[in-house]
Amino acid sequence: MTARSDRVWWLVALLEAAALAVLVIDLSSVRGATAPSSAVVESSEDPGSATGEGGGVTASAMRPGSSAPGPEVSPPEAEQHRGPLALPDDPTTVVHGRITDGDGAPLLARFALMPSEDVSDERLVSGRVGVADDGRYSIPGLEPGGYRLEVSADDHRTETLAFEIFAGTSFHRLDAVLRRTWKLRVKVRAPDGQWFDDVIADWREKHASPISTVLSVIATEDPLPQRLPDPMGSSVTRLGLGRWEAANKLFGGVPMPAGYIGVLELPEPKPLHIGLVFAQAVLASEQVAAGQEELEFELGEAGFRAELGAVRMRLVDGSSGAPLAGIEVRVRDDQRLEASATSDGAGMALLEGLAPSPYDLSASAAGGIRSGDWRIVPEPGVELDLGDVPLHVPSMVSFECDGPESDAEVYLSIRSLDAPSHPALRPRDLTTVRREGAAEARLTSGRWMVHARCQGWRGFAAFDTADLEGRSVRIVLRETAGLEIQLPDDGRRLGLRLVDGASGVVILDRWLGGVDGLAVGLPPGRYRAEVENLVGERTRHQVVVTAEGGTLDLRAVR
Repeated sequence: MTARSDRVWWLVALLEAAALAVLVIDLSSVRGATAPSSAVVESSEDPGSATGEGGGVTASAMRPGSSAPGPEVSPPEAEQHRGPLALPDDPTTVVHGRITDGDGAPLLARFALMPSEDVSDERLVSGRVGVADDGRYSIPGLEPGGYRLEVSADDHRTETLAFEIFAGTSFHRLDAVLRRTWKLRVKVRAPDGQWFDDVIADWREKHASPISTVLSVIATEDPLPQRLPDPMGSSVTRLGLGRWEAANKLFGGVPMPAGYIGVLELPEPKPLHIGLVFAQAVLASEQVAAGQEELEFELGEAGFRAELGAVRMRLVDGSSGAPLAGIEVRVRDDQRLEASATSDGAGMALLEGLAPSPYDLSASAAGGIRSGDWRIVPEPGVELDLGDVPLHVPSMVSFECDGPESDAEVYLSIRSLDAPSHPALRPRDLTTVRREGAAEARLTSGRWMVHARCQGWRGFAAFDTADLEGRSVRIVLRETAGLEIQLPDDGRRLGLRLVDGASGVVILDRWLGGVDGLAVGLPPGRYRAEVENLVGERTRHQVVVTAEGGTLDLRAVR
């Protein structure tokens, strides 16, 4: 584009926005918080109309993109005002478009801007997208990188607009068509007629339990299993169709009446299986008719308590095997709720009243001695004995990366390669960041694998702490190409485990769904995709990524 035409487009944008009085959310406070690419949407220098027909997001073809996790960013206060489009002094990309319902009428919508799919769901900024008479919105100040814009409105289906901003882009057009939804209100009553919320509140007070006792609801087309899979750091409600809102949120602008635990917003009226869920356990399941507005479950304290488990272990010195007294053992679930116990004179520790949910397990004491880093899922109604859990004194390990510029931030995930002391324990990732050319982590002795990501670069390295002798671990980063992942278009969730064929390193391990597609940056090579549905059925797919990228089509997977 010539300098003259570039100035013309800026003038067009300013005149257009001044006439429409569009709400602007200034994202200058989150500049630089870029993230990996998800579904990639063609950008445009033309701020003109691009409205499409039908449901979902109106966008042009996807392109492969790069992948690098963004830093954790605390959600800033969303600066909101109505008025003409306010461009930054140093203009970066302006994302704009129209939000309408299925009949083309404009909508006043809520939104949350997030990094792309393969990092956390941390919000960069959230608020309302204001619209003029024709439903337009505008968000200026976006730096190059991958984003997701989640758009929602009352009584309408939420849409996720996944896109990537490329350097040199002035405008990026994203339109959303939000379809009207069906809402199912859910309440739970104990067998004696009390509301379950009152029953469980009494139980929590008696037991002073720090573990979450919140019930949730999911909807599926097929019958539900008794146990849901690990949601991999996300809420189990994301495994089902639609969107669940717990009753501690507002419903229709006012709190829900007593007895209701929440409302399920579903994409379209059709017969569905509705599961009452505690952590990963399905406590009850009912089938509802298309358009049914209310559902009542029956559940008492006994049914809830039957799902709780316990974990017992003996803490020992990793070198001598001697029992260790006074060691604090702690578990923390994915909602950051914790429970702890202290080992007795024989090294024994017992954690009780644990929900059937994944926990991070750790044990530590003064002087730095600690256990490895593990994940564990308690069994309902079972006291799981882990036997001897060894503790060690960790040492500091430093990392060097070859590839990108020395001042680029590199994100490292580190996972143990040693077999755990008990089959119920699973390794969990430790994370660190290389800044200004240096990164380090405190690790117990043993074998480890490190996975490094930096914008369009990735690399892996396996090492044994016994072989380092004070040397750094060197990771060679390779430039990536884009793997386009095509997901089912009916909103079904699938668990995807993407494994590097040469090293066996897990690249991606999470539940996906609810978006048109996504792209992950991978070095050229061969990969293995392991796909799982809600009832535990698994399929395997071989994936080849060339310098031009690759495709993984999951649209036909049930």
